[in-house]
Amino acid sequence: MTAIFLHQNMRRFGGAAPARKQAFRGDFVPKLAWPAVWGSSPPLGAYGFQAVKAAAAPERIVVAGFTELTTEASGVVAGGLADDLTGPGTTFVFHCGGSALGRCEWLAIKVAAGIKVQALGRVSVAPESDRDPAEAYTRPGDWMRALPDGIDYRCIPFVVVDLPGAAERSAVGFLHNVYNDEVARAAAMRRLADAASKIRANRACASQHVYVGGDFNVAPALRRGRYGIVLHPYSRGVAAPLRFPAAGWAGGTTASGNLYDYWMADVDPPDPAARPPRPGPQAFADSATLDGPRGLMSDHAASLLLVP
Repeated sequence: MTAIFLHQNMRRFGGAAPARKQAFRGDFVPKLAWPAVWGSSPPLGAYGFQAVKAAAAPERIVVAGFTELTTEASGVVAGGLADDLTGPGTTFVFHCGGSALGRCEWLAIKVAAGIKVQALGRVSVAPESDRDPAEAYTRPGDWMRALPDGIDYRCIPFVVVDLPGAAERSAVGFLHNVYNDEVARAAAMRRLADAASKIRANRACASQHVYVGGDFNVAPALRRGRYGIVLHPYSRGVAAPLRFPAAGWAGGTTASGNLYDYWMADVDPPDPAARPPRPGPQAFADSATLDGPRGLMSDHAASLLLVP
């Protein structure tokens, strides 16, 4: 079977504002709550997670990750909203980063019902954890809330899943590369392939492939690790017309028009010229959640990866 992985930056989502939750779901939002970028109320089903799911059909979204959550509780809320993407399933909420300014971030991963989770864990891309292995467990626990050592750090939470009909097990992780300066963000991306190697090396994971989706805050590029692994970028910007034309530009995934939301995977790209043709992942983006920094949803589009 083919399946879809999804990443959504939630733009400092705290989980308490009713209008934001309604908007993400694609429900009616009272006129007093309409942001100026909406102009007028779009028709139901034309925005939010319901629209993303409809556009992806008939393929099924089986793993969805949500970054830029402000609290553990907001991760639970995001997982509930994700029912409109994946249907019922299981939500895992991780502490995934912090900064010297005291800003903490949480991340939620929703796994659709019927998808077997073999393991879950975290791996750091912080420089001080360069020699630390990926941590992996067979069940949730307090380790998901614990803060890794370091003042300014980023982690990749991940799940290891068996997809129906797939011969190989996959680790699916998510990263919000929100280091404070360009040099640190670039360095984190250089460590990304090594982090993927650590996931594959952990026997508790037993994963043949690693996929990492996220808001990377740098342009997509091929990444090579020190242990032989190669991560290929899978990216595509939103297509015109955008659901909210005043909120972004075609070709990017952010309100600023940058192509920062994409996927990295240790899987070779498709090659239709090969004999037989070689299938591979395909990326696409949906602007149904991109209503800008003054909107109700996000300043990032949904980033999706179709996995054969």
